[in-house]
Amino acid sequence: MVKSIFYFVHILKWNLNKITLGLYFFICITHADMAYSKSIQKDTSGPYNQIQNQKNKIELLIAKCEEFNKNQQFDSTFNTTVQNLIHLAEKYNNKQGMADGYRYLGNSYAIRKDSIRSLVLYDKSLMLYNEIQNKTGAIKTLMNKGLFYIKILNYHEGLENFQRALDIALSNKKSNVLPGIYVEMGHIYYKLLDFIKAYEYYNKALVISNQLHNDTETTYINYKIGELYYHLGEYDKALNIAEKNYKSGQTTNNLEVVASSLSWQGNILMVLGKFKESLEKYRESEILWKERNNEKKLASDYANVAYIYHLLNDYNSALVYHKKCYNLAKKVQDNYSQMLYYKDMGQLVLNAPDSILLSTAVPASMRYHSAIKFENEALQIAMELDDTPQKIYILKVLIKAYEKSGDYKNALKSSQSLFDFNQRLSGQGASAALARVEIKHSFQQKELLYKIDSAKTRFYLMLTIFILFLVIIIAFFRFYVITNKRKQERLLLHIENEKIEADLNNARDRLQYAIKNINEKNTTIESITKELNQLENMPHQVTLQMNVTLSELKTKRILTEDDWLEFLKAFNRIYPVFTTTIRTYEPTITNSELRYLMLTKIGMGHKEMANILGVSNDTVRVTWNRTRIKLNGCKEDTPHSLLEKIGVNN
Repeated sequence: MVKSIFYFVHILKWNLNKITLGLYFFICITHADMAYSKSIQKDTSGPYNQIQNQKNKIELLIAKCEEFNKNQQFDSTFNTTVQNLIHLAEKYNNKQGMADGYRYLGNSYAIRKDSIRSLVLYDKSLMLYNEIQNKTGAIKTLMNKGLFYIKILNYHEGLENFQRALDIALSNKKSNVLPGIYVEMGHIYYKLLDFIKAYEYYNKALVISNQLHNDTETTYINYKIGELYYHLGEYDKALNIAEKNYKSGQTTNNLEVVASSLSWQGNILMVLGKFKESLEKYRESEILWKERNNEKKLASDYANVAYIYHLLNDYNSALVYHKKCYNLAKKVQDNYSQMLYYKDMGQLVLNAPDSILLSTAVPASMRYHSAIKFENEALQIAMELDDTPQKIYILKVLIKAYEKSGDYKNALKSSQSLFDFNQRLSGQGASAALARVEIKHSFQQKELLYKIDSAKTRFYLMLTIFILFLVIIIAFFRFYVITNKRKQERLLLHIENEKIEADLNNARDRLQYAIKNINEKNTTIESITKELNQLENMPHQVTLQMNVTLSELKTKRILTEDDWLEFLKAFNRIYPVFTTTIRTYEPTITNSELRYLMLTKIGMGHKEMANILGVSNDTVRVTWNRTRIKLNGCKEDTPHSLLEKIGVNN
């Protein structure tokens, strides 16, 4: 009982936020002590009973750690539990508990990609399992190490650990673990693009899983084989497997399997161009994923639905589902769905009309730049996930975007990357090689292998020629464009020089004319200044002089240009800002229209104007109408009201 309290206090001290779990362990362990004491009805102070009680506690902690491990719940509560397990097991030299504790803790560090700590713990665990001859524990540890190496993309090390686990399982007839080992080995070969080996191990796993009547594992293996067929272009076979899994999920009432099968069928039907059927499958899967609250799968389905609408040229619907996908993917931090979003958005931006781009906040001038940016985001995630089929697809879109943007350097660089991936992919024999494995006929195997090698050689040769031809075309095109551009620049430079020379001559003429005007104006200013100086101290005389000048203006006849200049000079002396205001208000005013307004200003009617100007009354009336229209007057305006609007009738 005292020891139970000690462990409760230890757990409480480890993490105060986990009081509930501490109470749970305290009650469970205390109950185990009491139950054991009652069952054996012996003195609990004896050494045998102490060892037995501690063994029960260790087994209880192992069971709890296994539950955490199964659910991938490597939080602070797990850390408390596994540390208690290791501490107790080390104290009583329980090697089983120590080995299990090291393995669970290694899994926790593996999730965080702490390779040094996780691998050290796995090795300690493996050594203890071998010491106590626990083959199952050794197999689990090797599989955990293999999975960790897969996670960090070290496939060869992963394969080595799974091979060691396989050897132990086969020599000790541990058939129950064989399907899991075969599936992971198949997965590694699939990642290495060795489809022959991948199919071989998937098929081995399927045979044993069927013998063990493990429906869940059988369904998963079928899915992996279907995925293999899909990437090899064997869409009918992939669709048959998806339908088989769908029926299996319905029979076992496994809605996860049913939903996955519907999504998979939707994906295959989309590739086959059966868009209506594909959308129906995705609608069914969407309902099930929502019921299961599986937002990762839902985000992936949204991405595929968006792409279908894109293929149907329904860009508005595509954008709606792209937005749904992106929001969910960010929420659940699902890199795969984010990759699908960036990949398909890049293609949409590349293909959509300008009107659609407005709703994406992407200017039409930035179409190719934005598409490249989206595809590079997708490519980065595909590299992190080591998803070669997606890399190939993304690179194809990137090449197209680079070519359209005129960035042939990056287009060629992406083409070389695509060539490398295709080389790895085609080097495994593709669908023909998979057929050889299925038929298992040695003669056909050799014959098909020879054909594939020949086809591969021809493919490399044609691709090399094509790339060389493409480079030559690009080089010639650039040379032509540069040469033509230089010719145009020389022609434009010649025209520009001629224009500049003409402008200079014109400017010289205008300058001389301006200088002449300035001299004339200076003479006028000097004359006016003298007159003003004379009249400065004689305001009464100024007024009289202005009245005299005004009377002369009203009687002066303006028949010649000299008459007009003399009139203008006298008028400006009386009303110095009148003409400036008029011309500022309407720069296009003519001399005849300006004369009309001046005569109006000094109080003349149309008849008097006609007399002074030596024209008919009709001519004066026409001038008035033209002036009124030019100064934005209305029919109700009089000459004086129009001057008031302009502000020169005061």
